[in-house]
This record gives sequence, structure tokens and C-alpha cells, in this order.
Amino acid sequence: MLCYPNVRGELETLERVCAGASIGRYGDGELKLMLGRDCVSQRADPKLQRELCDLLYMKETTALMGIPTLDKRSPKYGNWEKLSHKFCTFLRPEREYYSAFISRPDSAPWTNTPEFFDMVEGLWKGQAVVFVGNNERSLKKEFLLQTGATKVTWVPCPYRDAYTAINRIEREVMELEAQRVILCAGPTATCLAERLAKKGKHAIDLGHIGMFWRRYEEIPNWKEQREINAATGTVEKNP
Repeated sequence: MLCYPNVRGELETLERVCAGASIGRYGDGELKLMLGRDCVSQRADPKLQRELCDLLYMKETTALMGIPTLDKRSPKYGNWEKLSHKFCTFLRPEREYYSAFISRPDSAPWTNTPEFFDMVEGLWKGQAVVFVGNNERSLKKEFLLQTGATKVTWVPCPYRDAYTAINRIEREVMELEAQRVILCAGPTATCLAERLAKKGKHAIDLGHIGMFWRRYEEIPNWKEQREINAATGTVEKNP
């Protein structure tokens, strides 16, 4: 795909984040929303659609923007390659993008190592952080405390249609002293990463990292990583 830009790899992306860069990430859910369609956790919303499109196409943003890497080593390369022409509509070929897969060892299995997860854990270990999420799936406040955070202030958001609460979430985060913000809020996290970074917070969109946390033996055998079935609304197990 000639128009698809070069994308920095997962290790380089995570190193930048550990050094203080904020990041928002794009996957198939964000792509659906940019195309005006619903995704599993978010109904189509014209304001969200515009914000996601603008962030991806700007010449420069405060936060890094993570997109699929199109790395042929990935077991899911075929899926992402099929979507690449749709992504190209929203990308600048000359812009620098980073990997969306720092929290997705299913798409980047070479990150499924103790060393990589240690680096991710270092984003909260020994620190006071803000956690934005529903506290039910992926990361949870209790998990962050158990793995080394000194203090976690939870700013709740709904699992579905979190974008309806984005202004409230942004306001509550900015009222808190902690500078590092861990985001697990679906497509809303992508937008929050840039909004908060522009105001001086270190905002990190970690998406589904909790679902994959240190599951070294299991992930290579997974055939389906969907947390929730869009049709039934029920959680599915792997595999």
C-alpha cells in the first residue's frame, strides 16, 4: 500500500511513552467511527468522528498517534492489510506515526515478553497516577495498586458511549494533581490523550492491555480476542 506511512515499532513507541510522550491509539473500532459507523463500545457520533479524523490527519499533535504497523510478521497482518486502504484516507504519508500495538501482543507477539511488560508496568509502578476506565474490564484500579502504583485516583467512564462523558472526564482529570494518566476508555481515550497532553498531562491510552497481561503461553493460541460480542453483549472467552 503505497500511501501507507512508515510506522515506528512497538519498542521505540513504548520507549517514547516511557520518556514522557502521551499516546492515543487507532484500531478497527476507531476506523469504523471515522467511517460513520458504530463500533462495539461506541455508537457513531459526528463530533467524535470529526475529532478522530482531525487528530490523525493533522501535521502534528502533542500526543503521539498510534496506528496499525502493517508488519508482515504479525499473525493478524492479513486483517490489517485489508483495512489499510481505508486507513489511508485519513493518513498523511509524510507524517510520523507510532505503533498502536504497544498494548496488543496478539497483533505484535514479539512484545509478549517479560521485559516489554516490565516497561509497561513501569508507567505506573512507584507513582501516583490517574486511571480513566470503567474498572470492570482491562485494567482496574486495584490491579494498578497491586502491581506497584503508590496511589490511583479513579475517574470513572462508561464502557459504552464514553464519548458522551468526555468533557466531564477531561475536567475531572485536570482537577487532580497527578500528571500521569492511564486511559482505558475505548475510542474516547484516543481523543483524551491529545486533549490532556495539550494541557500538560502525560496521558497514555493502554486500551485492552489488562486482557493480555503476561499471558505468555495463551496468546499465541488465541483465535479470537473479542472481549464482548457485539450481537449479544456477552463476554466471550479465549479460545
